Amino acid sequence: MSKETNRSPRPAPFLLTFLSISGLLAGAIFLESSCSFSKTAALRQGFLSPPLEYRPGVYWYLMDGNLSREAMTADLEAMKKAGLGWALFLEVNVGVPRGRVDFLSEEWQELFAHAVREAKRLGIKLILGSGPGWAGSGGPWVTPEQSMQHLVASEVRVKGAVSGQFKTCRS
Repeated sequence: MSKETNRSPRPAPFLLTFLSISGLLAGAIFLESSCSFSKTAALRQGFLSPPLEYRPGVYWYLMDGNLSREAMTADLEAMKKAGLGWALFLEVNVGVPRGRVDFLSEEWQELFAHAVREAKRLGIKLILGSGPGWAGSGGPWVTPEQSMQHLVASEVRVKGAVSGQFKTCRS
């Protein structure tokens, strides 16, 4: 036997280089895909349960002195269940029969304090409107650019790879 046949075959340098680079690429692809997965999972979680500062809110109209602890708690718990993050507390007179609680009376202030405690318990930011009714909401000093706006939404559903222009409400 010759010396050549006694040696175990050695892989060619090209093959070693190729296998090393392939291993590094496979590792990088695995890391990138796991990072993408964690980014996707974080994005999904943030969408399903956004932080308080990104949650929608409502104008919470309290109808002309018609207030009670039980109703306030029920309203705030319903807001929490709906995923709302804030409520603008407004005492308004909109033509409903007058309630027994006068605006800014001692009882009104106690009920407002109750609402503040309940909102805090539920993780809802509560904002107090500046006065009863529509104080300061309109007049000749409000320009059209600063006046009430109309929100429009549209949706285009596509499946697969699609290119082209899509008509929206503003186009």
